[in-house]
Amino acid sequence: MRPLATGATLLLISSAALLSGAAFAEGKPTVRFTYLRGAQAGQCPEEGAVRDAVAARLGYEPWDETAKRTVRATIEPRGGGLRARMELLGEGGAKLGGRELSSARQDCRELVEALELAICIAIDPLSITRPAAPAPKPEPVQSPAFEAPPQPPPATPEPPPQDPLPAEQAPVVESPRPMPEERQELQKFQILASAGAIAAIGTEPGATGGATVQVAVRGTVFSGAIEARADFPRAIPVGPGFVDVSLAMGSVVPCARFQSLSTCLVLGAGLMRASGHDLDAAAVVSAPFAAGGTRLQLEWPIYSRLSLLVRGDLLVALSRVRVQESFSHDLLWSSPALSAGLSIAAQAPLY
Repeated sequence: MRPLATGATLLLISSAALLSGAAFAEGKPTVRFTYLRGAQAGQCPEEGAVRDAVAARLGYEPWDETAKRTVRATIEPRGGGLRARMELLGEGGAKLGGRELSSARQDCRELVEALELAICIAIDPLSITRPAAPAPKPEPVQSPAFEAPPQPPPATPEPPPQDPLPAEQAPVVESPRPMPEERQELQKFQILASAGAIAAIGTEPGATGGATVQVAVRGTVFSGAIEARADFPRAIPVGPGFVDVSLAMGSVVPCARFQSLSTCLVLGAGLMRASGHDLDAAAVVSAPFAAGGTRLQLEWPIYSRLSLLVRGDLLVALSRVRVQESFSHDLLWSSPALSAGLSIAAQAPLY
């Protein structure tokens, strides 16, 4: 993590003091506070813990939603580590000062301690130089007037010594047990949900759109997901009428993650449905459909715990579907061997 240099700290103190002198003249300075934590910085403290730590350092509660100044703190992933940014804003959002810190590791402890110190300096620059309040002077003890020493009370016989408790009756104080390693490992996993839209070609006659939903379990390197997909119907003109073709499919998606990039395998199965309209003896028929392939996924944190996912799929049909006219058996459409899809989804953690 980048150390806090003495020169940079003094510069932050002097600039914040000049810009907020009126606040100090009124008494203990107060600010509004906003705190954003990226989706991949879930191991960092929550907003309440940061507020309590800053208040403990300052010796009072500096938070006031009606204050003219605002402190905005952000923690987000950067490369293989984390980056923290603190900004001091005036009325109308004018930037009065700021501080940026980074850590090459995913450990938040040292990074958050430095961020809390930067927030304290931004709120009250003189807090680190202000001497502690002097201890109250003890009141003088008046010596009592001379009196004759009181007579000692009569001696009372001491009770006989009691035998110590046996070992089996002596109280036992157990030391707190450390958290099992298995439970610590489980805390590294996240359960996430996402929903979005997809544009596809090769699964129906012509290009089509659809919707996707997904529930995933994600670790530090690997993740696994169950996904449902439904494509909107596409029509094939047939004489005076037409035939609608649509796809509904469920998939299993294991992935390997490297920061914001994931590479995945996709294995899906579902039903291809064809429905005739305005035709003699129109019918609705369904046929099984299966496909497998690869996926490339990019993830961007956009707000607090919300992320944007962009996915690109390339699938090979494991079963081919043919749509034929019922009387003449003329081929109307056959599913291609390859299909592709591009989807955009919003993702948020459930746990």
